[in-house]
Amino acid sequence: MLNFRHAFRRYFGEKTALYFAWLGFYTTMLIPAAFLGLFTMIYGISTMRSNIPSKEICDPDGPGSFPMCPQCDKRCDYWTLKDGCLFSQIVHLFDNAATVGFAVFMSLWG
Repeated sequence: MLNFRHAFRRYFGEKTALYFAWLGFYTTMLIPAAFLGLFTMIYGISTMRSNIPSKEICDPDGPGSFPMCPQCDKRCDYWTLKDGCLFSQIVHLFDNAATVGFAVFMSLWG
């Protein structure tokens, strides 16, 4: 009995069969990278509350109460550092210690 790839090759030709064989291989090889990326994001979520810079930014009695300069020249008010609390937590989600390992893996994998 013919293998599916052989039947595909005989029907569509050599170039098309090679293209789809490569596409299947490439998609399969993306699975480890996807799992490592998912692990990196889960690590960022799990360490979000213990991130010291974010904790300091979000502290209304500590550095979070520092007044910051306006972000534009006209019609912008002064703001406190704690106003950037959510942004600092989101940044930690994508830029944490595991991100470096993920970047090294992706550069060696590709």
